[in-house]
Amino acid sequence: MKFSFSVGSSYFMEIAKLRAARLLWAEIAERFEPAREESKQMKLETRTSSWNKTVFDPYVNMLRGTVEAMAASIGGGRCGKRPPARLGVQAAGASSPGWRGTRSSS
Repeated sequence: MKFSFSVGSSYFMEIAKLRAARLLWAEIAERFEPAREESKQMKLETRTSSWNKTVFDPYVNMLRGTVEAMAASIGGGRCGKRPPARLGVQAAGASSPGWRGTRSSS
């Protein structure tokens, strides 16, 4: 079974959330006594949040995304989706200097 979780910037809380979900799923699966052992496994698909990203500093976005992805991997999940570090800059429009640097370099 595949579950999807969003991971925020609260490092230890996110690790604990994913571990608790795995323990809870193991308890539920054990009670139903599945025929196959594979049915007890919980596949965690995680994605980093985008609401805490800033428009002004893409390096902070990269640091936050890295911390979130690390919390997801330590918690036992696969980091499936991670927004780009320049997400906030792209949303700001073409007048932003960060957007222009990205556009000119390609």
